[in-house]
Amino acid sequence: MTSDGIITRADDHEGRPTYHLKFPDGTTYEYAYAEEIIEYMVTGSFEYDETLTLVNSEPITEPISFAPNN
Repeated sequence: MTSDGIITRADDHEGRPTYHLKFPDGTTYEYAYAEEIIEYMVTGSFEYDETLTLVNSEPITEPISFAPNN
């Protein structure tokens, strides 16, 4: 996937913030962790994986736009 997207804060799951990713083509990923989003931005491929972890991450509080690096 190469289109720009919007990330918005969703909820918390087991004490971790989750986010929704929405793309102009209608593709949506719901309740994704920040680590899954970052992996997508780096690889261009989204996969749910709750075992991914970041060090010193702060929750995203405002919607942001992005384009994956692929």
